[in-house]
Amino acid sequence: MGRKIEVEIDNVKFTAELLEDVAPTVCKTVWDALPLDSEEESSLFGATHSSWSGNTINMAWTEERISSFDNDENTTIYGATGDLVLYLTTTTARELFICYGLSQFRYVSGVLKGSIFAKITTDLDKLAKVCRSFKETGKKQVIIRKK
Repeated sequence: MGRKIEVEIDNVKFTAELLEDVAPTVCKTVWDALPLDSEEESSLFGATHSSWSGNTINMAWTEERISSFDNDENTTIYGATGDLVLYLTTTTARELFICYGLSQFRYVSGVLKGSIFAKITTDLDKLAKVCRSFKETGKKQVIIRKK
């Protein structure tokens, strides 16, 4: 059993297990940066519903907040329910996706490749409900912390 993190979305809490066996560098990078709050000053735009990637919410932080990492660990362009994915958007930003259904990570410029570093495996219906609500209400707070 690996280390766990707590993901709090709009005051609803979920537990995710870090996938340290397949993404050790990314997991260490995230672990060392915790806690992360989508409303903190180093957050670039808060937590919003993804416009391009399907059933996912996303948020981003500056390079000073989340250090560089190996973007080739456990990489994919697709996400499944419960996946937490970190993407090195540029040399200055790190974007984090939380998937609540099938997703394909995209931007206007095309497909994005990210590293799946953790997985939420329980309360997936509740995860989908709270994430879908971003579509109606817009930006909400997401906090990720050590458990």
